[in-house]
Amino acid sequence: MQVFLIKDVIGIGFEGQIVKVKDGLARNLLIPKGQAVQITRQNEAMYRGKECKVVRVKEGISSKTSMLAETIRSSNIIIKKRAHDGGLLYAAIRSNEVIEALDKAGIKVKKSQIVFDKSVKKCGIHKVTVRLSSTLMAQFTLTIKPE
Repeated sequence: MQVFLIKDVIGIGFEGQIVKVKDGLARNLLIPKGQAVQITRQNEAMYRGKECKVVRVKEGISSKTSMLAETIRSSNIIIKKRAHDGGLLYAAIRSNEVIEALDKAGIKVKKSQIVFDKSVKKCGIHKVTVRLSSTLMAQFTLTIKPE
């Protein structure tokens, strides 16, 4: 079955693409969740036109996101948290705290874009990834200091 992707779907395709997927995946997951629309003979021409427009728009957006990625890569964010004497934090760092720190640095990202390799529970230097798009990821240094 051919579907037009309304949102980026990891492992399947990008927003604005027409992809061929198995019928069960389309009927049970993609279409009910609002991630895709089924392509029929009646609407195929319309979605082919949208696919071309989306490609042009994505090219413009990709240059902006690559500039944002460079800004994120060059940033070093410092967060101060209460910690035990051994350097263990009382509570793990959450993505909300990282977003607030990035916002103070002038970088705007969403909570869903922050990806931790593992939970941050110790003071020190950690790497945090920001998923800007399905293909572009930027990593920055997060320094946790005790209060």
